[in-house]
Amino acid sequence: METEQEKVAALQRIFTSPSMKKQIIVEILRDNGGSFDKTFDILLQMNQEEEEESVVNNQRKAEKKLTDAEKKTRIRELQTMFGGDMTQSLIQDVVATHPDSLESAVEELLNITSEEVAYNRKPVGLEEERKRQEDELRHYEEWKRTHEKAQEELRRREEEERKLLADKARKEESERAAERERLIKLQQERRQQVEQEKIKKMEEKLKLELEKLQQAEALRIKKQEEERAKKEAERLVAEHERLVAEHERLAAEQARILEEQAKKLVLQKIQAEAAEREEQRREAEKERMLAEQREVKLRLEQEKARQEEERLRLELAKLEAEEEERLRKIREEVELRLRRVREEGEERLKKIKEEEERERVELAKKEADAIALARAKNLREEEEMRRRVEERLLEEKRLLESVKEEEKVVKEEVKEEEKPRIEDESFQTSFAPVSPSAPRHTAVLSINSQGDEINGTWTLEEAMPSPSDWVGLFPAHQPSNYKYTQSVYVNSSSPLVSSGNFTFKAVKPGRYVVKFFRGKSYVPVAASSRVLVGPKVVDFQASVVGDSIEVRYTLEPPSAYPTYDWIGIYEKDRRNKRYMVSSYGNKEGLVTLRAPRTPGLYEARLFVNTSQYNEQEITSFVVADNDNISIVEPPNSSSVDPSSPLVLSPGTPVTVSYVTRTVEPSTSDWIGVYSIDQGNNKAYLESRYTPGTTTGNVTFTTPTSAGVYEFRLFVYSVGKYVVFRRSRSFEVVLEK
Repeated sequence: METEQEKVAALQRIFTSPSMKKQIIVEILRDNGGSFDKTFDILLQMNQEEEEESVVNNQRKAEKKLTDAEKKTRIRELQTMFGGDMTQSLIQDVVATHPDSLESAVEELLNITSEEVAYNRKPVGLEEERKRQEDELRHYEEWKRTHEKAQEELRRREEEERKLLADKARKEESERAAERERLIKLQQERRQQVEQEKIKKMEEKLKLELEKLQQAEALRIKKQEEERAKKEAERLVAEHERLVAEHERLAAEQARILEEQAKKLVLQKIQAEAAEREEQRREAEKERMLAEQREVKLRLEQEKARQEEERLRLELAKLEAEEEERLRKIREEVELRLRRVREEGEERLKKIKEEEERERVELAKKEADAIALARAKNLREEEEMRRRVEERLLEEKRLLESVKEEEKVVKEEVKEEEKPRIEDESFQTSFAPVSPSAPRHTAVLSINSQGDEINGTWTLEEAMPSPSDWVGLFPAHQPSNYKYTQSVYVNSSSPLVSSGNFTFKAVKPGRYVVKFFRGKSYVPVAASSRVLVGPKVVDFQASVVGDSIEVRYTLEPPSAYPTYDWIGIYEKDRRNKRYMVSSYGNKEGLVTLRAPRTPGLYEARLFVNTSQYNEQEITSFVVADNDNISIVEPPNSSSVDPSSPLVLSPGTPVTVSYVTRTVEPSTSDWIGVYSIDQGNNKAYLESRYTPGTTTGNVTFTTPTSAGVYEFRLFVYSVGKYVVFRRSRSFEVVLEK
């Protein structure tokens, strides 16, 4: 850190004006808390004010000098005009009395002269008086002409002096401007130096804070996981006990209802008219309705068990979402800090991501184990409940058989009697079939984006509104209905309405959809079209160039942090976190990445800073299988049909070109010369290793024996003696 003396010395070297004394600089520096930048700004302002005051003073002095010269000129002219009749002091007094008008001064002097002449002259005649007046008039005319010439000369000189002063002022102004630019440049350099030192110290401080934060966060996460697992186990045990008690209560209630129904049935049978056909139909109807009731009750019990399982699953999903949100916030903070550290912290960031991924995998395993345990318990409970229901059905069957026997006895007693049929509406109601499920509710959504906000309207069709209806904002790539970024209840106030508006604020860049949910369900009844938040991608292209992928993109408006935007290469339909290779962007909008080796259809996805794995745009490209081995035809070869063997002379050099982009190259890759009908890949005539590149040339010598041959390419990663590619065949013909 710089001391006060060093700062004062640096400011004295910059401001060399005599008025900028050391004591003044020290006082200003202390008043601003030792801030070099603030002191520099104040001294620069004082220096500019001093220069402006100097210019004004110089102009005033120049005007003053010009006025004195004019006075002297006037005095000389008046002395010439009046000769020795007037003293110089008298003329100066008159000029001082009339500084603005030379004519007034002349008139004043003429009055003084006429009074003196009238006082001193002797009486003369009229003729002499007339001559004297004519002489004075002529003398005045001559003086007037001389005075006009002098005035013209004076104006010319004044104009020249003004031009000189203007040129001098412009020169001084240009010098002052150059000096100001120099001072501003010095200030900027000094600020940059101070800022670099601050950044360096901040980076070191952030590294230490990050390490401490990671250690504390790891301990806190571990402790929270242990507490959460313990609480979840206790809650599941309590929930199991509650479910068992509820099942027992339901079984008792069902037994009571069946007993009451049996009593009513006996009473109704005693009072009912029993024609044989009607009784048979009625019995069949009763049996069918009882079977339906039992089936409905069984379905209700299963539905309750399923709902309970769904509730447990939703709670686990909610815990997962909360944990994901917490981890996401932690990742955002870590990413922001690591981005300031830039390239020095990239390796540390990768390690942190790997640790977070391991933690997330462990958490997912724990949650999966908990879900599996809950499902196993639910299955056991369902099996127990099914067994109890079956026992209850057997009891009901025995009861019905006893009722039938009693009905037969009653029939024999009242066989000859005719009684009106009594219809019991309550009986029919108690055995009424379950009403069909309500129609599926639908809604209509319309959204648009403006800045970092998403505005939309909703309309609920063919359904009553509910205060628990809500809309959720989801990234377009997110298939899960539980991982929303924001949510809003659309009917949180009364009265309830069937349409309205909603707004999501502070939305990060990316592509989104809005989904409408009824009540507390996580099954959407409507989804909007996709909407883009953030800069628009006007150009996004990916092309294969050799072993690389060149990606060109243009954002409108340009990104504020282009070096924090990034591009990932993906297999088609893969999640955004499962990229194959990635790279940060730049101001030029051109990024080069390593191309995948497996042929197929791939995607390049563009992510804007702070988008959190929500892509801004996607473009597709194809990696083709262009691997081959070919013979570079020499000038003396004779080949007409490409499908026929190439004719070469024996013992001559031949160049073989190869391309292996879909596999990892190695210096153990090799090419061999074989007879066309040779099935054993180890029986090569000649072999050469490749230089370990994806493309290259290898030179061979053709065999000396006549025959048809071929070149075979072997890749180490595929198999040492497994043919990867074959060349076009060539024939060696002996010269006659």
